[in-house]
Amino acid sequence: MTRTVKGLCTLVFTKYKIHKINIYIASDNLASNQIANRAGFYLEAKLRDNALLFNQYHDENLWTLLENEWRNY
Repeated sequence: MTRTVKGLCTLVFTKYKIHKINIYIASDNLASNQIANRAGFYLEAKLRDNALLFNQYHDENLWTLLENEWRNY
C-alpha cells in the first residue's frame, strides 16, 4: 500500500502539478497512519471530532506532503 501511495504522489506532482497533498486519516487507524508516515508525509495536525462516522464523532490526523519534500524524499 505504501508503494501505491508513493505512485499516486508521483502522478499528482508530475502530471497535475499539484503543490500539496493532504490526507485525512482516523487517528485510531494505526495502519493507515503508518502508511502515510512511510510514504514521506508529515503529521501536520490532529483534528478533534472532525469526522462523523456511525453517528459518532472521531478525531482525524492531517498528513501533508509538499512537492519539494516529495522531490527530496
